Amino acid sequence: MSSFGIASATGSEPLGQRVQRTGARVMSLLVLLAMFTCTFAVPARSDGRMLKQTGPGEVLFVGRSFGVPVASGRFERFECRVAVDLERPDRSRVAVRIVAGSLRTLFGFADGFVKGKDVLNVSAYPHLSFVSQAVRQIDGNHYWIEGQLRIKAVSRTVELRVTIDGDLDTLTEGQSLPFTATTSVSRSEFGIGPGIPLLDDRLEIAVRGNLS
Repeated sequence: MSSFGIASATGSEPLGQRVQRTGARVMSLLVLLAMFTCTFAVPARSDGRMLKQTGPGEVLFVGRSFGVPVASGRFERFECRVAVDLERPDRSRVAVRIVAGSLRTLFGFADGFVKGKDVLNVSAYPHLSFVSQAVRQIDGNHYWIEGQLRIKAVSRTVELRVTIDGDLDTLTEGQSLPFTATTSVSRSEFGIGPGIPLLDDRLEIAVRGNLS
């Protein structure tokens, strides 16, 4: 069970309440099983309306050599929980949990090496994770997020820049707005492929999805 586990109901309670509780647990379980799906909640609009979207997203990475992209790929399975409070951005929360073994590179023959002991070591460390600790609105559609990123046995504080492409104030039912969250991390700090020659120390990471 992941860190987004579901608590079991205990004790006796009326049948109606048990049905409601069971239904809620089933819906939560369906969300957890969609490992490649991001769920977004945007509470506290001035009209009290909460916007939600469940849909596919993606986690991408790029490695460079002397500034030129030479390696790229994506993680195909992850859980993502985002709650953005438009009135109080500091109350917003983000949590991402990535299945390390779901990594796919642009060149399939390299997948085994990247998942192997010298790089991600997915057999020993099956997950990567990020949990926000502070969120700040830079301007209308731009946010800054600070949090703990854990890769293998190492945790470091990283900063993400988030851009929502569109006007949240005029968003209507059925419309969607794409967003991108970006950061870069040090390979040496996380022990990612220390023996790989000619690869820059910084790795770029992007999370993309849609909000509606």
